[in-house]
Amino acid sequence: MPFLTRVFLIRNRIPGGWPRLQTLFGMSPASLDGARVMEIGCASGGNLLPLAAAYPGSEFVGIELSEKHIADARADVDALKLGNVQLHGGGLEEVGAMSGSFDYIIAHGIYSWMAAPVRQDMRNRDFLVMTRPAAGL
Repeated sequence: MPFLTRVFLIRNRIPGGWPRLQTLFGMSPASLDGARVMEIGCASGGNLLPLAAAYPGSEFVGIELSEKHIADARADVDALKLGNVQLHGGGLEEVGAMSGSFDYIIAHGIYSWMAAPVRQDMRNRDFLVMTRPAAGL
């Protein structure tokens, strides 16, 4: 069921704010310039589209179950002429069909809603294979 979404940028959700935290944990964070970022449950693009506009040299992939949200996000991508965004309608099964790896995977808001076995599968299988070394999940 679609819900009201707004564009909002909160520092701890933005990959640009993560390098300090990743460095504290001994990781070597990827630069957002030229990065590949996926958001699972991207809704109408409230997180993804501002990032795509701010980092035109990077690639952004959004996955969303709600057809309404995907349609709204696609309309905004077209209006903003963002050539670095791909949007996919569907659930987590779409992730397995993605090619390549990602520097950052954002799963804000949906991870806590998933059943424990789905979260475990997400940690063990598809997502860890899809992230590059030192990637942020």
